[in-house]
Amino acid sequence: MHHPRTILTNIARIALAATVIVGASVAQLNIEGEMSKGVEIVEKLGEKLPLDLQFIDDRGEPKTLASFFGKGHPVIVTMNYADCPMLCKLQLTGFIDALKGLSLEPGKDFEIVTVSLDTEETRMRAQDVKRAHLAKWGNPEGESAWHWLRALPSQTDNVKKLADAMGFGYKRDPRSGDYSHLACLMLASPDGVLTRYLYGIQFPESTLRLAIVEAGRGEVGSTADKVLLWCFAYDSTTGRYTPALWRIMRIGGLLTVAFLAFLFFGFRKRSPAGRDVRPA
Repeated sequence: MHHPRTILTNIARIALAATVIVGASVAQLNIEGEMSKGVEIVEKLGEKLPLDLQFIDDRGEPKTLASFFGKGHPVIVTMNYADCPMLCKLQLTGFIDALKGLSLEPGKDFEIVTVSLDTEETRMRAQDVKRAHLAKWGNPEGESAWHWLRALPSQTDNVKKLADAMGFGYKRDPRSGDYSHLACLMLASPDGVLTRYLYGIQFPESTLRLAIVEAGRGEVGSTADKVLLWCFAYDSTTGRYTPALWRIMRIGGLLTVAFLAFLFFGFRKRSPAGRDVRPA
């Protein structure tokens, strides 16, 4: 039989251990809570990107954002980095899955710009990750249409400036060196105006296609795509384009009026009262 003092000592030890564990858990939650602050996206639809910002591409050549715009087609912007432990891989894999089903042509109908959040990322790492994703995509036009940009050593703040311009919040964890961020595609018109945000790690092909057509401002997509876009509107609650009922009803109303007018004038033409009377 255990002595009462021994039992009390063991209880005290257990209580102390529990206190330490709970305290550590609370501290961890506080740290994670601090890390999540500012990691959000505030949409800035209709605002123009700072196209004068300079970066360096995966070939080691300095480029301004402006060099990817003004070509008559929209640009899809992503914020990722090569050594991201998980989220970037999931997001870009889902993005590539959607790209595979697109009838639109990269380089002709749209371009992609991926900007690294990691200001210390090397050219070799950027090239490795780009090659891996291009291999998954399997589109020969992807090489010239997908641009991977990094910060210039003398202008590392340009990454933050671009992120701020898009309302894209992120934060670096000083302990691990990883970046906390959300998964999102930002679409911009040919002149650099933000038109749509697509969230998540999976993107339905129809949603991506309509978002590109929408960003193209009438310059991208087939006639069927443009008619479809007119009949659909983006629903931010579902993250998809859904039927715009008022537009569909408007088309239905116009077709009804046209049909009734056709019947009316056709009836008048055939009725005796509507015939022309000519002298014998």
